[in-house]
Amino acid sequence: MKNIISLILTFLVVSLNYGQCPAVNSPYGENFGSGVLPNCWSQSVITGDGWQFTGTPGYDAANNGRVAGTYAWIDFSSDDQGVIMELIDVDVSSITAPQIEFDYFCYNTTNPTPANILNVEAFDGTNWVLISSIQINTLQGWNPYYFSLVGYDVSGIVSPKIKSRIWWSN
Repeated sequence: MKNIISLILTFLVVSLNYGQCPAVNSPYGENFGSGVLPNCWSQSVITGDGWQFTGTPGYDAANNGRVAGTYAWIDFSSDDQGVIMELIDVDVSSITAPQIEFDYFCYNTTNPTPANILNVEAFDGTNWVLISSIQINTLQGWNPYYFSLVGYDVSGIVSPKIKSRIWWSN
């Protein structure tokens, strides 16, 4: 049986950077109001549609309480695997306790188990290192999450990645 779910993220105040673009100063925020992948961010996907920035997700996530086009989302009702969104690098050198903050919506009554996993990672200059994971499908509405980025910078620059994957059960 395939797990069907929609994941929705809204980044509020984020201390983060990516790729060829210069690092932005912290604090940095993104509200996804443009309806497209933010400038200097990247996404990749092994299979499926990946992150969406417009439209309305299906199932219980359609009634998430926010206006379509103001959040990023994944609808795992197709064959989405290896869905990754890399954020812009952020200069956190002037901050003593940088963190990533975002609101997260994951509520599915159609096929609630197993819940999908949302991983938050940072690049240490060589490898992507797991900061934390969220695997929950029982809280209705948007829920805030905060993860410390202390020790995840390379010379004052933090390179974060949001990674989701789907699990199947038989």
